[in-house]
Amino acid sequence: MTNCPKCNAVADDSGAFCPSCGSSLTGAAAPAPGRRRLGNLAVVQHEKHTKSARSSILIVAILLAAGGVLMWFLVKKDADEVARIIGDQDVASNPHFREAKRLVARAWLLVASNFVLAAGFVGLWIWAKRNAFGATLTAFIAFLTLVLVNAVVDPATIVQGVIVKILVIAALLKGLKSGLALRKLEQGDRTGAA
Repeated sequence: MTNCPKCNAVADDSGAFCPSCGSSLTGAAAPAPGRRRLGNLAVVQHEKHTKSARSSILIVAILLAAGGVLMWFLVKKDADEVARIIGDQDVASNPHFREAKRLVARAWLLVASNFVLAAGFVGLWIWAKRNAFGATLTAFIAFLTLVLVNAVVDPATIVQGVIVKILVIAALLKGLKSGLALRKLEQGDRTGAA
């Protein structure tokens, strides 16, 4: 164990930089500005806020993917039922069968949309590692847009899954709060490094 020449904090002999103030213990160049110069507490806070923001986005991605899988099974069951009923009958002459097939096709589109949205949220989750606030804000806006578009297309969806919607919004708001705290921490780190 050695003492830091700048702040006199106890530091590990194998470390190149002081864990408290970030100054060089070996004469090496100091870490780049904005790169965790605030010490161990700041590093822990940085990682905690990043993890929280990313987790909130991942929750939405998992829920969208799980919803897609559930819808896939339901639509597959309905499509099989329509195929069984239609059988050898003349579909062109029966408007009920054409409507049933159209509804099944719409349901498949909804399943595909869920998987595309889940993939988009996974992309936001990856981006959140570099920009937690920006990615979480984008995820929040995308989720609210999704809810609003669904409400316009089918007003009954406003109350469908309202508990899940509230939980997702709460998770994304928590992620936004963490992303904002992380942004302030990083800005303070850059200011302190200057």
